[in-house]
Amino acid sequence: MIRLDAVARQPLHLGTQPDAGWLTDTHRFIPGSVVRGALAASWLGRFRGPRPDTSSDDEFLRLFEGGLRYGPLYPSDDALRPLSVFGCKYACDGDAPVDAAFTEDLPARCPACGSPLEASRGSVTGGQAVENTRLELDRDGRAVEGKLFTRRALAAGTRLTGLVDGDLDAECGWLGEPDLLVRFGGRRSTSGLTELRATPVDERPRFDGYDPASRRLVLRMLSPGIFLDGLGRPSWFPDLVEIGTLLGVGTTVASAYLRPATVGGWHAASNLPKPRDFAVAAGSVFVLQLDGDPGVVGLDRLWRTGTGLRRAEGNGWVSLDRWRAPAPIQQPSRSARRRSDALVIEVLGTGVGAEFVSDLRAWAQTGGGSDAQAGQRVLLGARRYGSLGESRLNVLRKALDLPPDEAAGLAQRLSEYLVVQTSRRGARR
Repeated sequence: MIRLDAVARQPLHLGTQPDAGWLTDTHRFIPGSVVRGALAASWLGRFRGPRPDTSSDDEFLRLFEGGLRYGPLYPSDDALRPLSVFGCKYACDGDAPVDAAFTEDLPARCPACGSPLEASRGSVTGGQAVENTRLELDRDGRAVEGKLFTRRALAAGTRLTGLVDGDLDAECGWLGEPDLLVRFGGRRSTSGLTELRATPVDERPRFDGYDPASRRLVLRMLSPGIFLDGLGRPSWFPDLVEIGTLLGVGTTVASAYLRPATVGGWHAASNLPKPRDFAVAAGSVFVLQLDGDPGVVGLDRLWRTGTGLRRAEGNGWVSLDRWRAPAPIQQPSRSARRRSDALVIEVLGTGVGAEFVSDLRAWAQTGGGSDAQAGQRVLLGARRYGSLGESRLNVLRKALDLPPDEAAGLAQRLSEYLVVQTSRRGARR
């Protein structure tokens, strides 16, 4: 397995299902099919000429049409909330989510505020979306009535992580190149630029979704699952014969938490739409009753293989780990907001506010890493900050020294200000 860590250098437009309204929304993660397509385009651009014929290219087919699988990239390993998780309907401060896949004693109401509990819908936390609103102009440069459109995108600086089922020392060695840049999503002429870092995964997951005492295994879908029954019809449930073969023991479904989805896509080489298949949505959960102990080897085999059809396109990724709620985002205090307001003016005064905002947002997500001082030296030593004097660099250091929640708030304020100023310049023209 290969761990892919991504940092968005530009906003990521990862469109959801088409909508007839004025708002074009975005995924809060990068689907596996998008990862596969973007890496395929990058590989062709590096190692093949323009408009190559890939139908007989054995190396391309082995990398992107064969046994390698490309998983989705999420803000964190537990960013996708499983459908088996129940939490306070109004997400109060004392909300303590409960995973019904691991307990039969599900409370009827939130213990903190008494509100009813609500089942998860497979939401993704941790990815910050920004909005860009545009209007249509007529030939005289005036706004056309009713032609106002808003497009959402994952903010620049967002960090995402996921897996690729391959060997970094063999067929996927090119992913290990330093400073690998790939474009994801739509509007790629001005958006989607992302820095990738690939590292080998040497350790197995925890596999704590399996309980040896009851011989129950909780299987979470990290990407949509496309299943068929014995007659070839769409099914809600995976092929238990295949799963039993991978685990080495007989398997039945004890319970399930599911939502329907549709998997389609676009085949870039032929410029034709892919077939649309019924699927269970990412975040769906199956509680499997096993006839015996599969052992670590059997669990590892199922985790690496996945389940369902069209796995080469990023579908069928599973997790056998227990879900853990990500840490809640802390809201900054009033004094922190005042400090942030003053620092916005100082950062903009350095003249590199537009370049610094994405770096600050990425810094806030990691807290600077294990060695914050060394990380600051590397970041501020980049070429884009090379012309700044010591006084302006000290302003940027002051922003990087903020706690992660305050740094994220400052990045958001800077982004909002820059969008407003850009809109005003466009209006004056």
